[in-house]
Amino acid sequence: MGELRTPNSQRRTILVGWSDHPVLQQTNYWCLPAGHTHCGWHNNYIYSTKTTSVNMQPTISEGLGRTIADVWDEEYRGGRYVGDAPLEFVKEIVIELGKNPGIHHSRGLYAGCGNGRNYLKLVRAGLDVIGLDVSAAGLEQIAAREPSLATKLVHGDFLDYHGRFGFIVAIQSFQHGDAFRAGEYFHKASGMLADGGLLFVRVNAADTDVYRAHRVVERANGGFTVLYEDGPKRGLHIHFFSREELEETVASSGLHMKHPPKKVTTQRPGGRGSWSQWEMIAGLES
Repeated sequence: MGELRTPNSQRRTILVGWSDHPVLQQTNYWCLPAGHTHCGWHNNYIYSTKTTSVNMQPTISEGLGRTIADVWDEEYRGGRYVGDAPLEFVKEIVIELGKNPGIHHSRGLYAGCGNGRNYLKLVRAGLDVIGLDVSAAGLEQIAAREPSLATKLVHGDFLDYHGRFGFIVAIQSFQHGDAFRAGEYFHKASGMLADGGLLFVRVNAADTDVYRAHRVVERANGGFTVLYEDGPKRGLHIHFFSREELEETVASSGLHMKHPPKKVTTQRPGGRGSWSQWEMIAGLES
């Protein structure tokens, strides 16, 4: 494989590793590290093309050397979400798509599908959905549970992924990083939606009580970004949106809110405060 270059990125082909996983070998499942966007097989060896955008924020948390993929691989291998019911928001997604037959029958993308807690519910509702995630462990768990879905699973970073979709789902994924990166996620989604397409997003709300040890590294338009110093997300930057900030981010990306964003608040046990999330549906005018 030769070296490829584009004006805004640098790409190089490297040997990633070796696999004898029977599901991965017999399907088009892409077993890629975070930031790698193309894959090839040769005698069980995995080759991939790593893309580094010159405009991209660092994916490795400062001083701790943990990537988003590292954190979620560890979480999924430790049993995170195993046995948990899908979020109620998933039902709303299915209902909304049912009102739009043309979009309902188009191909969708789930950005940050994890180990399938919500993704599998959408697939079982009859939707044609590509599952994209930076966590190889999460995707492997989906493929183990539903081998027939392996050809629809892609390992990579949403900002590096390309395609055109009738709808995009992003549940608790567009909050990874700072305000700038959050804006990149929405702009990227807008550019990937077909005319009349829909974007379904759930992200942290700014009135959440952040109880794990953390440091606030940014405040912007009522929202803020923390760097977690303890807990499962130790080493990650996570953003919390105010309503105004979320609405402005959506509008600046060229999308419009189909309904006002809905805030869902959950009380944590043991007097640890509450956790709030915005759930929203945005559209791209046809």
